[in-house]
Amino acid sequence: VAEAAAAAAAASADFCAAAADACVAAGEWRRASALCDSWRGGGGDAATNPLVLHAAMSAFEAGGQWENALATLEVLATSEEPSPLTPPAGVALGKALGAC
Repeated sequence: VAEAAAAAAAASADFCAAAADACVAAGEWRRASALCDSWRGGGGDAATNPLVLHAAMSAFEAGGQWENALATLEVLATSEEPSPLTPPAGVALGKALGAC
C-alpha cells in the first residue's frame, strides 16, 4: 500500500509540474504559481518535490516574483534529501536572478 501511495504521489507531482510548465509557456505564470502553491500547501513530500519547486521557479521567473523565487531557493537549499531530479544550483539560481 505504501508503495502504491508513493507512486501516486510521484505521478501527481509530474502532472502538477507539467501543468504548471504549460501555464508558463502560455503566459499564465500566475496560474502556474497558484497551481504549485496549492500542491505545495499539502505539505509532506509535496512541499519539497523538486519537480514542483522547479515549475514554481519557472513561474516566478516569468512573473518577476523575486521574493517568491528567493523563498523557494531557501526551500531547495535546506532540503534534507536532494533528489536526482532537483535542478542544479546554477539553474535554480539563474531562475531566481531572472525574476529580478
